[in-house]
Amino acid sequence: MTQKITELTPEQEARFPEWRQKYTEKQLWTGETDRPRAKVATDALYQLVGERAPLMAYVRSPLVASVASAFAAALHWGRETGWGLSRKQEKQLLETACKKAYSRLYTSPFYQTTGALISLDQKEQKDAKIISDEAGMSRLIEETTRTVTELLPEDFSYPPRKIEPDDKPASKHYEAMLELMRECLTKIWRLRNFGNQQIAWIAHLTFLRDVCGLDLPEYAAFKHYEDLAECSGYRIMHKHFCVIADPPDRLETQIVDGVYNLHSPGGAAQSWRDGWSLYYLNGVRVSPWLVKLDEGQLDPRWVAKLDNAEERREFVRKVGVERIEYKLGSRIIDKEADPMYQLIDLRLGDGDDTYRPYLKMNNPSIDAVHIEGVPKECRTIQAALNYRNGFTESQIDPVNGDDWYQHGDVTFKQTKSTLFKPRPSKIA
Repeated sequence: MTQKITELTPEQEARFPEWRQKYTEKQLWTGETDRPRAKVATDALYQLVGERAPLMAYVRSPLVASVASAFAAALHWGRETGWGLSRKQEKQLLETACKKAYSRLYTSPFYQTTGALISLDQKEQKDAKIISDEAGMSRLIEETTRTVTELLPEDFSYPPRKIEPDDKPASKHYEAMLELMRECLTKIWRLRNFGNQQIAWIAHLTFLRDVCGLDLPEYAAFKHYEDLAECSGYRIMHKHFCVIADPPDRLETQIVDGVYNLHSPGGAAQSWRDGWSLYYLNGVRVSPWLVKLDEGQLDPRWVAKLDNAEERREFVRKVGVERIEYKLGSRIIDKEADPMYQLIDLRLGDGDDTYRPYLKMNNPSIDAVHIEGVPKECRTIQAALNYRNGFTESQIDPVNGDDWYQHGDVTFKQTKSTLFKPRPSKIA
């Protein structure tokens, strides 16, 4: 065994494909959590950072894990700081918070992956033929309530802490707790880990240990993290509790250039045992309606309601750019042949015929077309690209400008550069 490795042997490098396949299979695992093994590993990790063994709860999806953890964290804080809420008030708060959280997902048929609802009129909702899943919402609320209750046992004791004097009336505490539960829901992601679906990040560490013979004392502590990643899915690790979700029971992927992308044009690409699902097309997480509706049910006007560039690209890919342009009566304002850019004026069928410029871009590497709205001041392709990429006209220099790269909505450029080429040197 060795404590320092400066280079790999040809024999070790030859095992890269084996190791990649090994960890790909771990990441695509769809089994259920090994609870005894997970409990041992979790307790050991908490002990390593000087914390007592946490309260444990096991759920069937990351959604319930996140919502339950957020609400449990808020209620623990209320108990620990002496807000004096009764158990009846806590129960009422939990019921109210759950209904607000889950109704956002299930009462509107159109929602984006950010959680922001797309505003469509009643006729458009009817035409979409998507029915809200009230039964599914009830199941999730029930499991969330059960999980939070498990995480708030009556005999739980808190370490001593200084409590600031608080002369708020009980009614104010109730209102403040409801707001705190909402706030925790927006920030609970900071405590998350994706478990087996994130296990590829440690493959290099196990390769150095198991294949190359690297022997470091830190591996003893690392083994607990490794065990937990191998035997369970998504988790939330709070000071007082740990909530672990099972891996998904369904994973639909496609392999593109040797990379597994989540993809399912006929339904959910990921689903969990409590009925929660996520939808992906060509590796892009999309709203459920974009998968569930047939091409003919998708109104081309909806392209203007999608803010995310990658989701909008998948909409265009499914509906067809020709149909969108024909349906909306497009007019070419400016165009280039290679690479293929067009600045087009689209009519959205709302009776407003004012100038509405959209930048149309072809991405040959993934055989897809993007359509993106730009300000009315844009009359050329270059002006539209400058707006899209955060450049000013004075920063563009075809001769002396530096190279830059583009991936979806994100641009990568040198921080010290002041001048840039008109087009990205690489598009992903």
